[in-house]
Amino acid sequence: MFQLRPGPSAAADRPDRIASLVFSTQNIHPTKRLGAWQAQFEALNSVTVEEQDRARVSARNENWMLGGMMFSTSTVSRARFTRGAREVRRTGLDHWVIRVVRQGRNSMEVGGTTHALQPGRPFLFALDQRWVCDWDDAEWLSLCIPRDTFPELSAGLAGFGAGPLEGPGSSLLSDYLVLLEHRLRTGTAEEVPALAEATRAMLTACQLRGTRSLSVAPADIRAAQM
Repeated sequence: MFQLRPGPSAAADRPDRIASLVFSTQNIHPTKRLGAWQAQFEALNSVTVEEQDRARVSARNENWMLGGMMFSTSTVSRARFTRGAREVRRTGLDHWVIRVVRQGRNSMEVGGTTHALQPGRPFLFALDQRWVCDWDDAEWLSLCIPRDTFPELSAGLAGFGAGPLEGPGSSLLSDYLVLLEHRLRTGTAEEVPALAEATRAMLTACQLRGTRSLSVAPADIRAAQM
């Protein structure tokens, strides 16, 4: 999705590990961190930081490809992300994103509504939307799902619209994404196809079971239960 440099933990000691791509301000001089951060993500959204917070700018983003999806973890100091019409036109991306905040605070204005994202509660939005996101020393997980990769899954997600995902399966989905991060960090490259299929099945069984736009196959329910 974006051009990121390989993560520092990549190859030598674990050549079979699941490859990831990392952006981090850790080894960048403090006065240049904000510029590097802005340059890295300018295609997705603009990054702004208040003057009083610039001395402590910190950001880290790690991404794994998961079949046709992308899973990422992010940690940032206090900042505002703005995705306007220019960024929407520039990228042409329309992926669905499911976000789970792990710690810190996040408010997001999308579709004319401002949401205070609650830790552990999945939140759905799309990259063809405009948004304003305020972060305060936060960490979160994201799962990006291209609309044309899984058409039936995409059709089901479209029925929800931007906002927190409700229902008894939402907490289970949140827990699964936390476990998925652990597996991506510790697993081997040959596990990726199975992890991608398990993730698709979990999304289907946890969030879309019973929706009018999608019937859930028994195999998906069994995979999610496993």
